[in-house]
Amino acid sequence: MSPGDTSCAAGITEVRTVPNFATLVSQVQGATPLAGNEGTAADLRVAAAATLAAGDAIARWYVNYSGSGVGLRGGTFEYSEETTRIHYTLTNLQWTTDVLVSGTMDWTYDSKPIQAELTVVGPATEPGSLAVTWLDRQPHSQATITGQIGGRPVRASMYAP
Repeated sequence: MSPGDTSCAAGITEVRTVPNFATLVSQVQGATPLAGNEGTAADLRVAAAATLAAGDAIARWYVNYSGSGVGLRGGTFEYSEETTRIHYTLTNLQWTTDVLVSGTMDWTYDSKPIQAELTVVGPATEPGSLAVTWLDRQPHSQATITGQIGGRPVRASMYAP
């Protein structure tokens, strides 16, 4: 049996699934440290949770045409569209109940990387700021995370959300 014409398949973004729906950051699988990382194992879990929160806002955009939405466990996001670019503002988004993620993110429909500038606070982390980038249309894409948490340099990667 033939599946028919599959020439468009390369242009379709793969469906990414999350490793788990952790309620606490201690349950999140940490990002993989890269050269120059001085972050702790806990920092790498926070970096992963922040990245997953940002990815969650994009996933929720697909089913939301109101210009705003809520995070998995709390917080909000707003977005505006300009031609092929979507700009997000994240406010206290929560992938887990104990880390709040705020900041901005830009996503375009073309081959440019998603770019997020995030801050993290909460009872399970020292304050920090992270830059996260990933290519949405690249199969098996890896997110790159750089920044600092509690003054410690964080350099890591993880499967893109």
